[in-house]
Amino acid sequence: MSGSERAVVRISARGSRQAAGGAAEASPEELRRVVETAVRLLTEVLAGVREPRHLAWWAMPGMCEKVAAHRLPAAGARVPPPRVLRTWVQRPVPDVAEAGAVVTLDGRVQALALRLERRNGRWRCAAVETTLPRPPARALRRAG
Repeated sequence: MSGSERAVVRISARGSRQAAGGAAEASPEELRRVVETAVRLLTEVLAGVREPRHLAWWAMPGMCEKVAAHRLPAAGARVPPPRVLRTWVQRPVPDVAEAGAVVTLDGRVQALALRLERRNGRWRCAAVETTLPRPPARALRRAG
């Protein structure tokens, strides 16, 4: 695969599965705020302008390290800051949300897809798919 080709990269928390219900129903506005925050933080981590540990509250255990393995290398030249251009969200079942986003990273438009699960009344990111280039194989092995 050449450097300009893209492939979908999946990043998911181990043992992720549909959440059990029980907490009060989240409002669409609350869920949208969570999605927008999670997408912004994820975009900043992938761009290398925010530390992966800042995702800890918003992501399932293990996600921070896996996302860190997909961070873009430091750019030699000045590049525009990462931006979230658009987000959307849908709920296939009550405690699961699927979100998508169009973002700019390293001056290029990229797609993100997120799966959020609500456990104990709190939404957390359980999986991410992105069109970013695949990281080196050794980075993937370290992320385990």
